[in-house]
This record gives sequence, structure tokens and C-alpha cells, in this order.
Amino acid sequence: MEIGWCFLAASNSMLAYAMTWINTSNNLYNMIRDEGLLTLPSQRYLKELSSNFNVDNRSSSFKAYLTARVAELKPHEKVTYVMMDEIMTQQKLEFIGGKLFGYQDGAVSKTMLVLMVKSLCGKFKEVISLRQVSVIGHEILQEVLKDALKLLKEVGLITIGLSTDNHSSNGKLFKELGNEETLGSVQHPADSDATFFLWFDATHNQKNIFNQFLKKRKFSCPPFRGETIGQPKFDHIVEVYKLELGKK
Repeated sequence: MEIGWCFLAASNSMLAYAMTWINTSNNLYNMIRDEGLLTLPSQRYLKELSSNFNVDNRSSSFKAYLTARVAELKPHEKVTYVMMDEIMTQQKLEFIGGKLFGYQDGAVSKTMLVLMVKSLCGKFKEVISLRQVSVIGHEILQEVLKDALKLLKEVGLITIGLSTDNHSSNGKLFKELGNEETLGSVQHPADSDATFFLWFDATHNQKNIFNQFLKKRKFSCPPFRGETIGQPKFDHIVEVYKLELGKK
């Protein structure tokens, strides 16, 4: 059975997942594919595809593609925000289709910086930048973000903000954009008359709170509506756990 051809009818999102998995681990990808739970393309097919595919938001062809997609959107779907994250990739060099992949700034790259635009009140979403980087710093983040925002404005999208995880480089990016006092908004980098909102996504905020709770063993709660909450301790959770086991 040639499942690579069956996969051609799958969604773009599923194809993006396949590319992510194979870049993370060939063994992982082969295991998922061999189990037969998902219909996935062969590694050869993905390599042939990736050799001719590059999400470069500075290219005229990508701009034409995005313009065509935006033309089909309703007005409310054109109000969007940008999500920024990184994908860890295998540290190796590959020569495919006459191009060298995995080498950036004099070093073997280990990270793919990904930007996606998503409708605030709609289903529209699109990857707008994939960039190999050896080191993630606020300078490269700012460069990639400004290129993306400029493109989004040119194709007719209204971009209101940026969502990231709470990595230190993202915090520095927020400051570089003018958010010195962590007020949550700055002047729009691509539109001086608009406001641009900056936030850490809720999932990573919750993860950070939980990890600090484990590390500090207590949580200093701020007052709520003028009432003192106190300092709940992780030991309280341990005591409840032991009570449920009947050991205390």
C-alpha cells in the first residue's frame, strides 16, 4: 500500500505535523507511520516536498498566495494575531535538491523559528514564517516579527497582537518593542496609529506557575478584592493525597 499517495488528500495542518515529527526524530516518525493509526507520507516524499518549499514571507510568491487566501475571508476574520514559537530539530546537515539545510550563521542549526497568523474570531490560520536559527535572541525575533507584520498589513489583515511563551528572549523582545513597564500593549511596529498587544499564552503561564510551586513549595497569593489569601503550600496537596490513600 502506497500511503504517501493517500495522504495527498489530507489537510495542510496534518502535513505540517508530519514535517514537525520527522524533523524531531526519524525513529519517532517511522514508529507512528508503522503503527498504521495515521496515514502518513513516506520520508522520501516529505524530503522532496521540503526541498522545494520554504515559508519565506519576503518572497513575492508567498505574498501572492497569502493575498489570495485573505481575499476569501469575511471582514471579522481579517482581525488576527500572531503566534510565535520554536521547534527543536535534529542537529544535522542535509543536501537536498541542490540546497544545504541545517546550517545557519556559521553553525549547525537546532531550532526552527515559527510564526503563525490566526483569526481572532474565525478559523483562518496560516504559517507565515519558518526560519532556521542557531541561537534564538531578541534581535532575530524582532527582525522576523517586523517582516511578518509588514507583510500582513500589505495583504489586508489587521493584526492586533503577539502571543508567545515566557522564554527570556521573548521578554526581551517585549521590552525592545517598548513594553518597559509590562503594561501589555505598545505602539504597533507596522502601523504608528494602532495599538499592538503583547501577551504570554495561558498554557505556558500555568506551566510556569506550577513549576515554581513545585520548586518554592509555596505560593504567595496577591490580595483578592482587598482580602488576604495567604500562602498555600505544596505540602497541603501532599497531605490531601495521603488522606485519600488512607495513610493519615
